[in-house]
Amino acid sequence: MAWTVQTIDALARQLGRDVIYLSFSDELWEKDVDAEIEKITDWLDERKIEWKVVENFDPDTVWVEGGPSCLFIDIDPEQPDFAVITDKFVAADGSAAEPGFALDRLRVATALEHAERDDEAFWDRYV
Repeated sequence: MAWTVQTIDALARQLGRDVIYLSFSDELWEKDVDAEIEKITDWLDERKIEWKVVENFDPDTVWVEGGPSCLFIDIDPEQPDFAVITDKFVAADGSAAEPGFALDRLRVATALEHAERDDEAFWDRYV
């Protein structure tokens, strides 16, 4: 079954702010992906933190098929409650604290540079 997966850059444009997300690394795909993601989403659910599985952002690549590759975390990185996310997902040395997941931030300014991707005609060129 096919469905449209929202992209992290489209979310940044919709929210009008920087967004944070967990990228899925190659290491994750060597495991039971669904079970690993469920551990993370269960942790977020326990804390009543909204999340969404989405597609990562690559300004030089357009994917027209494939699965989601990151997990959007609906916490504004400029707010104090962002610390709970960094405490969970970033080790003291700055590396990923959860194997297979890397905490990333997409700046809204970067997302806005690619606003043409919100137009359906943009995607029609690739199908």
